[in-house]
Amino acid sequence: MAPVDLLTQHAKLLNEERANGKTKGPLHGIPIILKDSIRTDSQLGMDTTCGSFALVGGKAKNAPIVNAILKAGMIIIGKANLSEWAGAKGFGLTAGWSAVGGQTQSPYVRGGLAEGEKILGHSAPGGSSSGSAVTVAAGFAPLSLATETDGSITQPSGRASLYGIEVTVGALSTEGTLPLSPLTVQHRRHG
Repeated sequence: MAPVDLLTQHAKLLNEERANGKTKGPLHGIPIILKDSIRTDSQLGMDTTCGSFALVGGKAKNAPIVNAILKAGMIIIGKANLSEWAGAKGFGLTAGWSAVGGQTQSPYVRGGLAEGEKILGHSAPGGSSSGSAVTVAAGFAPLSLATETDGSITQPSGRASLYGIEVTVGALSTEGTLPLSPLTVQHRRHG
């Protein structure tokens, strides 16, 4: 979660803008949660860890998509847990578990993840973006932003009874995220 004092300060500023008739658009003041693999500037008070203790306390700049979200007037209230390294740590791992965030729990399953549960078992929250789906299903925010390589958005959103929208590869920059597929990596020329 973002520091309460920063959230309050940002919300007051956006409310003043709205009171003065100067909104930034239809998303002005809407809270959103980001998957912890989407880079945020350290000034927002939230680390980007990809669920790994190795990245706790690291300094970063906002991903371009984060700048667009802030420019639209949205309030980033926190980072969602994920499968550590977006599931790239290995095969057969429990979906939604990271060293930093622990096990993501479905808001619809009593008792949490069943012992020995498989990745797509009844009590499992779905793919690597499970925290993003669970935060919306639990009512923490009306929207979340996640990343998709192979079912990371579609599986958790279905399990959380939500609509998950996966944009066409290449329609948005993946700069500042943890892309796992050669199709989603943005190649840049240097020189």
